[in-house]
Amino acid sequence: MPGVSGYDICRLMRSTERFARLPIIFLTSKSSPEGRAAAFRAGGNDLIAKPILTEELLSRVHSRLEVSQALKERAGINERSGLISRVAFVNSVSKFIESAKLHGSPFSLALIAIEGFQEIALSSGFAAQDKLFHELTRLFRLAFV
Repeated sequence: MPGVSGYDICRLMRSTERFARLPIIFLTSKSSPEGRAAAFRAGGNDLIAKPILTEELLSRVHSRLEVSQALKERAGINERSGLISRVAFVNSVSKFIESAKLHGSPFSLALIAIEGFQEIALSSGFAAQDKLFHELTRLFRLAFV
């Protein structure tokens, strides 16, 4: 890639919250110890040296996706929406309520339904929906946290 390396792209992706935990596998001809180390320092999860064996590539991609899915499930994140799951949300709120009771602190919770939110993805794409969601989250945090 002229002007930018795969290492640069990997570092950029790792610095962006949306891609911070995305599994990244380097496919490279730089199989020297220095080249391999550079891939991992840049944030890569795995590396396959060229020439690539199809079976190895498929196996590693499958493995990385399984690990990624397991981490999301452990964190309580819904695979499709990328949002916290209902169970994780209820558990988290329960902990806040118990802490507020224990310390005699006030606690409030607001649940907001945005009419037509799903249609935004259909009409303008998931990127527009994500942008709106993140902006609303930012505004709520400024106002209430």
